[in-house]
Amino acid sequence: MRLYAGLQHDVIFAPAVVPAYRGMWVEVPLPLAAMGAKARGDDVREALEEQYGDSAIVHVLPTEGLSEVLLKENAPPSDRLDLFVFASGDGTRVRLCARLDNLGKGASGAAVQSLNIMAGLEETAGLRLGG
Repeated sequence: MRLYAGLQHDVIFAPAVVPAYRGMWVEVPLPLAAMGAKARGDDVREALEEQYGDSAIVHVLPTEGLSEVLLKENAPPSDRLDLFVFASGDGTRVRLCARLDNLGKGASGAAVQSLNIMAGLEETAGLRLGG
């Protein structure tokens, strides 16, 4: 992956499996040095908020006071994607995390979203975005 993505830093994979019917938690560890000497965790969060601030589908959520990251068992189905940025204490790394309902925002929700865009429809037509 490092070779094909043209990365200078190693990629870290941290897989985890939990007994869940639906829901995914995807983590991407990022060394901030790869983004420039002055990058901070807040810079990553702010860039994501700027990019997705008007999105009905992608939501950048705060991590302060976060006690549960998994999709709750009784949560309604959803086609939304929640993003979180966790910064390391020493400020050298962040973990970009995404929470999604893989039975909603997974391949089927992405297909509906893509077809909407291709057909010139409202991007969110037919999607469930509650939660």
